[in-house]
Amino acid sequence: MPVPAFLSRHFKKVLGLINLAMILSMLAVALWPFNPFPRNRVSWLGNQDGLRFADPGIVFSAADLRWPPAPSAAGVPQDIGCTLEIWLETTARPRHEGIILAFYQPQAPLRLRLFRRRSLMVLSRDDDRSPPQEIDFGGAFRPQTSVLITITSGPDGSSAFVDGVRAETAPALRLSLLDLSGQLVLGSSPIEDETWIGEVRGLALYGREVSSKDIARHPGVWAQGVDPAAAAREGALALYTFQERSGNLVHDLLGRSPDLYIPRSFQLPHRPLLRVWRSDFRWRGNRETIVINVVGFMPLGFFLCAYLAADPPCRRAALLAIFLGALFSLVIELLQFYVPARVSNVSDILTNSFGTFLGVLLYRSRIVQSLLAQIAVPSA
Repeated sequence: MPVPAFLSRHFKKVLGLINLAMILSMLAVALWPFNPFPRNRVSWLGNQDGLRFADPGIVFSAADLRWPPAPSAAGVPQDIGCTLEIWLETTARPRHEGIILAFYQPQAPLRLRLFRRRSLMVLSRDDDRSPPQEIDFGGAFRPQTSVLITITSGPDGSSAFVDGVRAETAPALRLSLLDLSGQLVLGSSPIEDETWIGEVRGLALYGREVSSKDIARHPGVWAQGVDPAAAAREGALALYTFQERSGNLVHDLLGRSPDLYIPRSFQLPHRPLLRVWRSDFRWRGNRETIVINVVGFMPLGFFLCAYLAADPPCRRAALLAIFLGALFSLVIELLQFYVPARVSNVSDILTNSFGTFLGVLLYRSRIVQSLLAQIAVPSA
């Protein structure tokens, strides 16, 4: 059978170079910025209490935050409510979903998180057993301005306050101390790089629903300096004022919670290898990534199959090309585990393999084979 001119033995070397160039280029794109130990860009404000977070930056508790069990009645646990308060300043630089604060638990890696979504401030609760619940602050978000954010929750739901003024309510969102448990992470997600840019000047966690009257006076309390004893009487379980101004530890002034640790290099404390999440396989919210993964591997599938089918041809060129594409994708995901800016997950392997498969189908299609036949010449 005649062999297409560019698939002859002479041009098989050309196809090999094309495949090598694509593989190297794809590795460069997938592993950029090539730094497994980037500098953690978290610094003390210097002239005042607080930490400045740049990109990338992260701080996390040295151990899990654990609280006494809630009281019970007739053997039924009672939701005693809780309150989260954070004094911060965020940048005007646009970010999509930089995470300000999150609590990591193995069974629910992002059970509770406070993050910036464009011009909104959002608190989201997701335990992977029920639909995510959110409360956002709408127009209350003010970049480059110091602001005290308070989220308090009880039997009647949750309320968000900005500088002591109620900004939003969410009757269906009921938080408990369980939601404020686990490893506390500031400045990014505990499992992937979702850096937030701004300053944190204070953080307090309460084991009860704080009244709106008390919340209204809290901005003045923070501005003048929080008294740990007064905060404890009000029900505070943890109080971080970031008054150290040096070193790599932030202490809980109440002495009940673990220190916050500032690592020298940016590291995600719970980065998964080959993550398998249902959300990664959803078309909604991932369509751009899925399309890029599929289309990006189609040329590799096409040229791998062309190379393997060239003189002398491989008996199972199509199957081998698909296998090699899937293996290459697996190698990329394993290497991405060591690059904090990247995510190692199984969904990418599947979509990349599907792209390789489509590239092989394109090469073996009648149209392509017909074009190859028209320029075929007898092999030497």
